[in-house]
Amino acid sequence: MYCPLNSRHHLVEIAPDLWQCPKCGFGPTAEGHFPFWAISYVNVVDHVAEALAIKYDGKLDAYISSVLHWVVDTEGKVLPGTVQEELLEYISTKREKGDSPLPAVATHWDNGAKPRLRQQTWDSALGLKIL
Repeated sequence: MYCPLNSRHHLVEIAPDLWQCPKCGFGPTAEGHFPFWAISYVNVVDHVAEALAIKYDGKLDAYISSVLHWVVDTEGKVLPGTVQEELLEYISTKREKGDSPLPAVATHWDNGAKPRLRQQTWDSALGLKIL
């Protein structure tokens, strides 16, 4: 599946039906300060895609849940300028975190290198995810 924010990126399924971009959805990189985010419950009908998106906000130390909508071409790549986001809620309590498909969040670096996201990194799509 292609990333809804950058069609040059392929999403990684880190848990069943939980997709994360290893480039623009896996935190800060040398290319810029990107957030941690993941999508789930992806549904595509007539070239319009919709998904539940959850991103981590380090300043708030909370997760933000929203619905993403975007238009895809015949290859499944996002059409530029079509991504729309609707805020749903903030996820901050232990119970809310336990009931939500959260992105993988790197909290430390090994020898200065960020860990890599891999397919099926997590056994469950729910709960706090720390690499």
